[in-house]
Amino acid sequence: MVVLHLGSMSAAALRRGGMCRAVARTLARTLARTVAHTVVRGHVKASDPSQPQAGFTLTELLVVLLLAGGIVSGALHIAVSLLQANQQDMTQARVSGDLLRSLNYVADDLRQAVYVYDGSCLGQGQGAVPQGGCPGLANHLPTGLMPERERYPVLAFWRLSPLSQSLQQQCRQGRLPASACQSQHSYTLVVYAVSTLDNSDIWQGEARLQRYTLNKFRQSGEATLGYVDPSRFNHQFHTWPWYHRSGSAAIANQQQGRPSLRGNAPVPLVDFIDFSVQQPDQGASCPEGYRPTAAAKVLARLDSVLGCVGGTANQQHVLVMLRGQLPAASRSRPSAQQPRIQTQVFTRSQLHYLPPD
Repeated sequence: MVVLHLGSMSAAALRRGGMCRAVARTLARTLARTVAHTVVRGHVKASDPSQPQAGFTLTELLVVLLLAGGIVSGALHIAVSLLQANQQDMTQARVSGDLLRSLNYVADDLRQAVYVYDGSCLGQGQGAVPQGGCPGLANHLPTGLMPERERYPVLAFWRLSPLSQSLQQQCRQGRLPASACQSQHSYTLVVYAVSTLDNSDIWQGEARLQRYTLNKFRQSGEATLGYVDPSRFNHQFHTWPWYHRSGSAAIANQQQGRPSLRGNAPVPLVDFIDFSVQQPDQGASCPEGYRPTAAAKVLARLDSVLGCVGGTANQQHVLVMLRGQLPAASRSRPSAQQPRIQTQVFTRSQLHYLPPD
């Protein structure tokens, strides 16, 4: 279910275009009648011997020029205003369309999720791991994926991803572990973040939504630094990457090193994301029974990408809202509204699911 707040921009643009043509036709007819009336008067004066002189007087020519100039000037002003309003409506529709396509992509991504983190676990953690707490996913992500580096994680989850064709080819060559080749799938950690970096000729908005993935293997077949396979530890995601050591009751960090963005940079998904907090005194809020997917420190800086997770650990459902930002030229309009869309996603994957007898 996707809710799209577009108003009646397309209809308004069509109405403006029709109004512009109607005004132009009316002004053209008025000008034609005025000129024709003057020409007829001059013709009558030229053909009537009783008239003292033929042709136009200077006063008549000046009146016609003034009328024509005023009509043309007014028509151009109205046409330019209508065209500018129509262009701004088209810009708002384009931004809203980009947001809708990106939200559909995020929703399809979430439907494959097996575990979605809430904000407390995506941030600095919640309690001690031995007592069931989470260690804080932000402490085990690349350092470039942090608010201090102008990237703000807003949503993180694990999903099953199929092996790429290049990795399947390496399986046939015996270059990958047999267990990975047999399943043809592996767990992937997906993190969506709002970034104010990468301002270039392509990405011109104040902020954009990016997608980062931590895969088990690189395309070369090498193991990815910082990846810990949850399937080796009874598919436990809440405490990742802290698990029991083999043959020991102690829980420890299983990462051999922190992941890096070198060669695995986040991919921009959509531009012109609003980078602000609309209600700083109230803070971002989720419906009852849901928890924000972003850390409190991130929500204090922006609420334009808001995720809310609910349900059980075995089957979760997520609400996602995106709020865009119009270009500066379109924001100057008093009637301009920031595009805002939202959707609700039920994860299809279920852990420890037992089919009914």
